[in-house]
Amino acid sequence: MSELKTRLWRWTEEAPNWPEMELPAIQQRPPVAICFSGGGTRSMSATWGQLRALHSLGLVQRARYLSCVSGATWVCGPYLFYRAGPADDADFLGPIVAPETLTMAGLQQMSDTAGGHTATRSMELRLAKLIARGVHPRRVWLDAVAQHFYADFGLHVAGEMNSWSWDEQTIADIRARNPALADVSLWPIHPERPYPVINACLIGPTEYAPFAGESPLSMQFTPLYSGSPAARAPTYKSDDERSGSVRFGGGFVEPFAFGSEAPTTSVQGDEATVAMPEQPWGLSDASATASSAFAGEVEDAQLLRPLEGFTPHAPCWPIPASGEASSDRVAALGDGGVLENLGLLSMLQRQVRAAVVFVNGEVPLDAEIDPAQAPGPEQIDPSLGPLFGWSVPVKGTATQNNQVFAQEQWSTLVSGLLAAKATGGPVAATTDLEVVDNAWWGIRGGWTVRIHWVVLDRAPAWEELLVAPLRKEIDRGHTARLFHGPFRDFPNYKTMGENFLELLQLTPEQVNLLAEMTCWSVLAQKREIEALFDFAER
Repeated sequence: MSELKTRLWRWTEEAPNWPEMELPAIQQRPPVAICFSGGGTRSMSATWGQLRALHSLGLVQRARYLSCVSGATWVCGPYLFYRAGPADDADFLGPIVAPETLTMAGLQQMSDTAGGHTATRSMELRLAKLIARGVHPRRVWLDAVAQHFYADFGLHVAGEMNSWSWDEQTIADIRARNPALADVSLWPIHPERPYPVINACLIGPTEYAPFAGESPLSMQFTPLYSGSPAARAPTYKSDDERSGSVRFGGGFVEPFAFGSEAPTTSVQGDEATVAMPEQPWGLSDASATASSAFAGEVEDAQLLRPLEGFTPHAPCWPIPASGEASSDRVAALGDGGVLENLGLLSMLQRQVRAAVVFVNGEVPLDAEIDPAQAPGPEQIDPSLGPLFGWSVPVKGTATQNNQVFAQEQWSTLVSGLLAAKATGGPVAATTDLEVVDNAWWGIRGGWTVRIHWVVLDRAPAWEELLVAPLRKEIDRGHTARLFHGPFRDFPNYKTMGENFLELLQLTPEQVNLLAEMTCWSVLAQKREIEALFDFAER
């Protein structure tokens, strides 16, 4: 069996170790994060338009971090690493089009090199083919995401083993230490990109599944490292009343070593020797793990328990102190949205000074929401309330440990969003929030972060610019019960099942119209977003 030498990074709340800060290109960037929430192909389409505008303004190239969850990873991963397909970034992102010139015929066109085109294909057909071929259940979702969202961009080739890294220099260092990776493709990120963090979660050791209650841990995949930063030992309880405390986390290994079994001998220094995994955890595997929403759902619904075998699994082991040994447990991994759907908390761990958070959710802002009261799950995106200490139970999620802001600051955010909604423009607000201690995430409080929140919702000011036939179709999508046309629920398409008998698939006009609106929204907020960078650079 081939062996690999991987670097280790130990992480504690007292001395958080973020390997990307060893990179001069990252050190020189202002501590600003761009966060894209999860939400299936709806989030993917919205993110595609937001990236288009941010890239055109030169803002995504200035940010230190790009943090993404679930469906947003399906377009962010290819944007950061594409190796085939698009001729250039403009080809991938698509042109900026004036709203007045949009037509239904134009919206129905989608280039095969465009970043959003993979949202228009049938995922259930792909899943069925993989199952029929006898692919191991634990690989079905991973392979489906690889084929569906990554293959067209040269990021998945059948039979090829691959992993990802930062640049050619880091790849050369990895290969010098690891001759066993000679046949493994290692991909560098495109120049002038932020440092990406793909947010997933570690649900728990499979020996206790199905779980009676969930205590998921943050699992972060990046070009330099993968793992769970904060060392934790939750007590996992199974449905049959078995329980046990299992330690995970405490730092990171390099991406090509993630999923390996623990070192068989004590670890010396900051390097470990591990057995090469049967298949390295690649970029598409990270994206698939971060978007396996069903991994949380199967624990909450008895009828979905048969799907448990399809959740991503991997050996996971805590990072040992130098001179100590470690042991692994096979763990169930899941969608980042099971734990935190915004990708913000991983950025607060890194103490960014400013962030723009795109909340590309299914729930629009209720104009009647009371800023002084606990939010209901249908009044505002349910990921937001837990950050302020509100309990917002949603099936398949475990957000009880997510408070990082005082509850008293909630009304500031909601009042700002309501004021923006009343203008008919983008539903967005900028807040200065003091961070409070969060022991579960290992976030130390006592400092202020500036966040520009952008909540997916209708924008009458943009709709008024459209030609009359398009405005009519959007209105019909919200008023007609049966013959609602192509834009039912626009822009807050359902995460799953928006179109009849389709799991995730959207039509080209649905994808394009949503991306056009979110692109316009970012351009309309140019000054507010640029101000975040100015603030962080002071």
